[in-house]
Amino acid sequence: MSFLFSTADALELCRSSRLKTLIAWLLVLFGAGTLIANTIPLPHRKCVDFSNVFAGAVCLVHDCSPYRFDSVHSVLVQHGYDELTKDDWATQLPLYPPPTLVLFAPVTGFSFLTARLLVYLLMFAVCALACFRLVLAAPTLAALSPLTRGAFLLVFCLSTAPRWAIHSCNPVILSTGLLLYCCFMEESASGWLPAFCFAIAVLLKPQVALPFALPLWVKPANGKKMVLRGLALVVIVALATFMWCAQHPHLAGWRAELGANLAFGSAAGNDMSDFDRISMRNPRLNLSYMIGYFIQDRRLEQTLASLILIVGLAVLIFGLLKIRALFSPTRFSLGVAAASALTLLLVYHRGYDAVILTAAVPWTLKALADHRHRAAAWTIMFLIVTNWIMWEWYLPSSVVSGRYFHNSPHLFMFISYRFHAILTLLITVMFLALLFMKDDPVSTNMVPNGSEAAA
Repeated sequence: MSFLFSTADALELCRSSRLKTLIAWLLVLFGAGTLIANTIPLPHRKCVDFSNVFAGAVCLVHDCSPYRFDSVHSVLVQHGYDELTKDDWATQLPLYPPPTLVLFAPVTGFSFLTARLLVYLLMFAVCALACFRLVLAAPTLAALSPLTRGAFLLVFCLSTAPRWAIHSCNPVILSTGLLLYCCFMEESASGWLPAFCFAIAVLLKPQVALPFALPLWVKPANGKKMVLRGLALVVIVALATFMWCAQHPHLAGWRAELGANLAFGSAAGNDMSDFDRISMRNPRLNLSYMIGYFIQDRRLEQTLASLILIVGLAVLIFGLLKIRALFSPTRFSLGVAAASALTLLLVYHRGYDAVILTAAVPWTLKALADHRHRAAAWTIMFLIVTNWIMWEWYLPSSVVSGRYFHNSPHLFMFISYRFHAILTLLITVMFLALLFMKDDPVSTNMVPNGSEAAA
């Protein structure tokens, strides 16, 4: 059994509708060209996410602190990048833990521009491979027109979220691509490779990758083994890194320095400040940010957000238990979709982290070809694409003017300021509700766990 794709089926799919497939490929190539043109790492462009990761990895290797401005700035200047200033420090704080920085150690021997280009090429290749296998070459999407799939990939390439993430070399692209491989790989891909990919995804972006342990756990054949092996690798890398830091004087105080950066960032407006409550400059996705618009008490805000998230996690777990009892690839992809949406509500997330919703695309695209859930699928697809595209500067200029604030209804202001968070919450609620539908939305071969593979 192949979850979503196989090479032979992909070739047969391409032969079945040559004209539509050709047009679809033209759309994809146009989108890819636009994506490259807008994200290629030119020397004059800032790359703040990667600059901190790169400088932190260099500091880790050369025994200087990855969380002090003077150390980070000195490393960047030595490697040909001098775009970080003291005024930018509050919004460009290095907050990645040491185990994440270790993953970028192989590129620390290059100049900043060369290292950024190498990471950019890697991210673009992972993004392209995931899109090709999950959308264009998926035999389970044969009922869906190639034009529809090509149009979706065009929108994805032109959207702000993937363009921003790739341009800034944010690790969310690599983490998402590896998670997609773990969730939708062919069953022949066994052994330690899937566990290795899952471990790398967790180390790159733990707040994005760790929730995927839930749907992977119910995956037959190698799901539990993959999660346990992956987490074991994460623990080994983390312990080795912490021991390395403890043995070097300049790194021994990294916990206190990282905590100081978090406190400094909160004081500078990266937390739920009064400025954030009347600003659309930070398109965050997490639930706490949305509740904080109405509640001034930070502790009460976090308590309410935690209670809602506990309920959401409980619903997801019960839905995954149903999938485990009566497994099918379609139901599994629905569980992955629900996990990806709920992930964005758990902790602090920026708009470009919505790239993780790519994990919701396989089920959504397949549901478009089935009349029983076509309306829900189109609604979810619209919400996902809108979440990717819609940033604050696309709204009318009158919305962001100070005078309009005072004359606007409170509800309208809330919807405007929390647009991304509301979209994410709607997507999550819809996926969690679909998990408890009586019938499998788009699959006609619901079989008990393991019997499909045996057949």
